[in-house]
This record gives sequence, C-alpha cells and structure tokens, in this order.
Amino acid sequence: MEIDKLKLSYQAEIEIQNEKLKMSNQELRQFTYAISHDLKEPLRMISSFSNLWYRKNKKTNDATDEEYFYYVRDGAARMTTMLQGLLDYATIGNNAREPEMVDLNKMVADIQTILYVRISENQAVFNLSELPLIHTHRVLLFQLMQNLISNAIKFKRPNISPIINITSKETKNSYIISVQDNGIGIAEQHLETVFNIFKRLHTKEEYEGTGIGLSLCEKIIHH
Repeated sequence: MEIDKLKLSYQAEIEIQNEKLKMSNQELRQFTYAISHDLKEPLRMISSFSNLWYRKNKKTNDATDEEYFYYVRDGAARMTTMLQGLLDYATIGNNAREPEMVDLNKMVADIQTILYVRISENQAVFNLSELPLIHTHRVLLFQLMQNLISNAIKFKRPNISPIINITSKETKNSYIISVQDNGIGIAEQHLETVFNIFKRLHTKEEYEGTGIGLSLCEKIIHH
C-alpha cells in the first residue's frame, strides 16, 4: 500500500515537472519569436536610412565614407540573417502539418533543382541510392535535407568538387538516412558544441553563414 502511494506521488510530481517544462519551453519560444521579430523593424530602418544617406552623398564620399558605409550595410545584413535564423529556430514544428507519405527520391530531386546554380558552380557530384517512401513531416524533412546538402556544398575542400552520398538503410521499425560528403569535416574537439546555436567554427570571411544551420537540423531531428 505504501509503495503504491509512493509511486502515485512520484508520478504526480513527474507530471507537474513535465507541465512546467512544457510551459517554460513555450514561453521561451514566444520570447525568442518576439525579440527576433521586433528587432527586424529597427534593422530595416538602419538599412533604409543608410542607403538613403549613401545615395545622397555618393558624389562626395571618400574612401573612408565608403568603408564605413560597407560596415553598416554588412552588419545590418548579417544581423537580419541571424534574426531570421532565430525565427526559424523558434518556430520549428509550429506550422508542421500532419505526417504524410513522402517520396525521398523526388524530394532530393526538388532540392537539386532549387540549388541548381550552386551545384553547377561548385561542380557537385551526387551519388544516390534508391531512397524510400516514408511517413513524416514533409516541410521539416525538406528543410533538414536542404540544409545538409547546402552545407555539403558550402564546406567543400579548396579546389575539390564536393561529392555528396545520400543513402538509406532499413531497420526493424524505421529507416536510417545518411548524407555524407568529402568536405572539410568537423574536428573531433568541436563535435559536442557544433550544434549549439550561433556556433561557428570558421570566420565569416572563410565561410558565410550565421551558425544556426546545424542547430536547426538537430532541432528538426528531435522534433
């Protein structure tokens, strides 16, 4: 009898803590969305008025003026991209439809069409196995696969065409989908932190980006 009471007490406490965690996560998502959304308007003003100033004074701008304007424009553009990344991160799964049957072969083909210019410019080569038809959230999987393929193209080795292998393996109750490439890879010491939001392993001069892409991928997978 005492054991049953103890079990019920623990179960009730677990349910309370789970509900608190759920509420905290929801509040965090709402806060992140509000902050990133509300900061976009001031950034638009910075970009708009700096462009107006530049056009007005273009004939009299010297090299220093040009340099300062570049920093303002570049900083505003990068912050806008980061805020959009935050919005994407905060709202992952919010608008996801019910799971449906998705043809992965067609999905990869659609992504190749979208990324056609980058694929051509970098002479990327794809090796694809026959991919399965799976029951999943179409939009989230599309975003995940597009991010992984984009990264494989972006983080290629110098003067070496990216080779992207996409394979599947059927297990008892699921499929394991693998996206592998011959790029620069991730050093072992960074494996635990590379999925942290805004974590960058390279300077923006080496590789463009915000450091949100892999965080998005991880969150989609956990979703």
